[in-house]
Amino acid sequence: MTARDIMTAHPVVLRRDQSVQEALKVIAAHRLHDLPVVDGEGRVVGMLSTFDLVRQALPAYIVSGDLKDVAFAPDLSMTYRRLEEIGNRSVAEVMTTDFDRVAPETSLLEVATLLYRHGHRAHNVAVADKEGRLLGVIGIWDIFKQMGSLREIPYGGSR
Repeated sequence: MTARDIMTAHPVVLRRDQSVQEALKVIAAHRLHDLPVVDGEGRVVGMLSTFDLVRQALPAYIVSGDLKDVAFAPDLSMTYRRLEEIGNRSVAEVMTTDFDRVAPETSLLEVATLLYRHGHRAHNVAVADKEGRLLGVIGIWDIFKQMGSLREIPYGGSR
């Protein structure tokens, strides 16, 4: 079984010029954690992850792990201001360009391994052709759907 066999084709995508606020509305509407970002030719150029957005909003001393117990953190009102600032930025400004992508011929085992190893960064792997055009995405649920009893259960974006 290959990536092409299990991917969600025609996934929900974001454009680089969308605001983060607009992008979050799309993410919430489809109940997803991250979405691929494409350029005008349909090439996948990044991934916008809700975890990355939270990381950008939190103070550096929390993200780095220097402060183990946040109960003793100073007032975190700056986090609200940062979230507001992030919401007004473009997707291109905050997306990650370090994301997992595979070819359509990649094996199910390779995809599952990528998702396991990088699950703390993103919930999806982009499937792209040789020119970088997005063909689909694969999330952990797409792998679980290989169990016959789960195939018809909807999750996140539509197929």
